[in-house]
Amino acid sequence: FRVEQAGPVTLKIYDLAGRKVATLADRAFAAGEHEVHWYGQDDRGRAVPSGVYCVEVTSQDGKCLSKVSLVK
Repeated sequence: FRVEQAGPVTLKIYDLAGRKVATLADRAFAAGEHEVHWYGQDDRGRAVPSGVYCVEVTSQDGKCLSKVSLVK
């Protein structure tokens, strides 16, 4: 993901029913490009099933939603 200005960023994974699966980032990031990896686990470290998930990135720039496929 890319942020235009430094500041707090949250990156969360949701299932298609809208339930939060995992929070991958909740901290300040510098402006620019960043990578965060998700290894198919929920917040408790349990594996989640293959399927389609929503990624929500929220920063001072706004909110961005994307769909990703988890294939095991």
